[in-house]
Amino acid sequence: MKVFNPNDTAHTLKFIPREYIEGLPCEIAFFMASKDSLIVAGAVPIYNEGFFDMPFSQTFKEDDRGTVRVTTSEGQIIYRGKFIATANKGATLTQNIYYYE
Repeated sequence: MKVFNPNDTAHTLKFIPREYIEGLPCEIAFFMASKDSLIVAGAVPIYNEGFFDMPFSQTFKEDDRGTVRVTTSEGQIIYRGKFIATANKGATLTQNIYYYE
């Protein structure tokens, strides 16, 4: 589960990829649960101690949620997961229910 702050426009998606492909441009696709829209941001992943960091700019609204998918320019999926946009730092997910501490 990735958590993004809706008060920021600059974000970094940090993930462990299925395959380490450095230097290829990738697309981050956000499938929003609240609507059938798709938001795509392009970026080049940066290798950082076993993780890929992908900086991108996007505006989210509070409680936006859905799935995120990262694909290479060749169409290969290297990451797939869920996300939520919340300003609450204590957000946790348990059995698809969000709890705020």
